[in-house]
Amino acid sequence: MNRLSSFAAILALCVGCAVDPAATSDGPVLATTFTDQTPEFVVPGALDAVVPIYHPPTETLGSGTVIAPDRVLTAAHVVHDLGVDEDGRLALHIDGSAASVTVEAVGDPDAPHGDWAVLRIDEPRWLQPARVHEAVRRAGWRPRPETEVLLVGYAAGFFPDMHIDIDAPTPCVRAVLRETGDEQPCWYAVGDALDLGGMSGGGVMVWNHELQRAELIGVFRGYVPTETITTETTRVLGLPVTLRETRSRGIAFMIHKLPMLVADPGADRR
Repeated sequence: MNRLSSFAAILALCVGCAVDPAATSDGPVLATTFTDQTPEFVVPGALDAVVPIYHPPTETLGSGTVIAPDRVLTAAHVVHDLGVDEDGRLALHIDGSAASVTVEAVGDPDAPHGDWAVLRIDEPRWLQPARVHEAVRRAGWRPRPETEVLLVGYAAGFFPDMHIDIDAPTPCVRAVLRETGDEQPCWYAVGDALDLGGMSGGGVMVWNHELQRAELIGVFRGYVPTETITTETTRVLGLPVTLRETRSRGIAFMIHKLPMLVADPGADRR
């Protein structure tokens, strides 16, 4: 694997994670500096298939997951407005190295579970693509609510000094799935109120304790503000009466499931 020891970048937030809720009246205040939440049971190197994607002209940082020696899965909105040359190629830095990239396949970011794109580089450079969770291969599968997931990627908040060490372990935050029903436009998870700008396109993984490995189930899209209403009631003459109503703000992380064409990232696609 051809990797640079480090690279510096001005970290710009990608669409879908670019809102500053601290400046709005209807959103939560998100932490902009935070530490890696990788659990102790995750073995070293298990998350390293997730890599940073950087576009120097626009100073845009995103994330992606290696799904084959020459392919990376990211969010469609990460590359949507970057522009291509006359040959239909993008000039990006992926995993710290310059790469000429073709967008091989792309979904519709505004469609349910459509915010995904597969990028192809000219020469294979990765030896260990991500493992896909076996159940993902079944059409219609969805994870159960209360499943813990790892949101893996290069959010700016991990790097307050604006410097990414490519050789350091890939960071993540922990979240718990809440809504995964077919009627939802994406899966929603809850966790700490963190501004994950830069993580767009990163891998969403579950940990397989039996096989001691991380397994890919989705693509990180962004977040939406949420409000939880808690009502305390009593009964007067047999009728319910509200004593107190408490509203608490939070966020829900948006996850798009894997498109079927990447259900088996280790397969030979040539």
